[in-house]
Amino acid sequence: LVGAFSAAPMVIRQLGFDPAPMIAAAGLALEVFDDPSNRIPYEGVLRLLNEAAVKTRCPHIGLLLGRMWRVPDLGLLGELVRHSPTVGAALQEFVVHHHLNSEGALAFVVDRESVVDLGYAVYLPFAGSYSQLYDGALAALASFFRELCGDDWAPSAVFFSRSAPTDVAPYRDFFRAPL
Repeated sequence: LVGAFSAAPMVIRQLGFDPAPMIAAAGLALEVFDDPSNRIPYEGVLRLLNEAAVKTRCPHIGLLLGRMWRVPDLGLLGELVRHSPTVGAALQEFVVHHHLNSEGALAFVVDRESVVDLGYAVYLPFAGSYSQLYDGALAALASFFRELCGDDWAPSAVFFSRSAPTDVAPYRDFFRAPL
C-alpha cells in the first residue's frame, strides 16, 4: 500500500524541492500518492526514497516519512491491529498479515519472555540502498506502538542494519532510545 508514503510529495515540497521529477525517476506516477489505499511496486518505493534522499540532501527522509505512519494507514491490516484485545495480539496480527501490504519484506517477532524483538527484513533484490526503507520501517513501527501504547512509549533499543548516519540527532530525538 501507499499508506503514509502518500505524504512523500508533501515532505519533498517542505524540503524545498519539486517531487514530480523524483517520483518520475522512481518509475511512479504522482497521482498514485493521492490515495493511501493505492498499491505501488516495492521497488518503486525503494527508488523514490533513495532518489529523494540524494536530491533533497536529507539523509533521514526515510525517518521523516516513517514517523508519519499511523495504524489506519495499514488499511485492513490496521483494522485488525487496532481491534486486537492486547498489544501482543496486535503485534501477532501485524506479523501474520503483513504480507497483505508488502510484496518485498516481512515483519517478524522474537519473544524472549521479558523482551520482544520486532524486526523487518526486505527480501526483494534491489541494486540500490535499503537504508531509507529500513529507517522508514523502524520509524513506522515505533509510531504504531506509540499509537497503541501511548506517546510516552519508547523502545528499549533500536538496531539498524547499516553503519550509523553522520547526524544521529533526528534518530535519537524520534526514537528516544539507545541506537
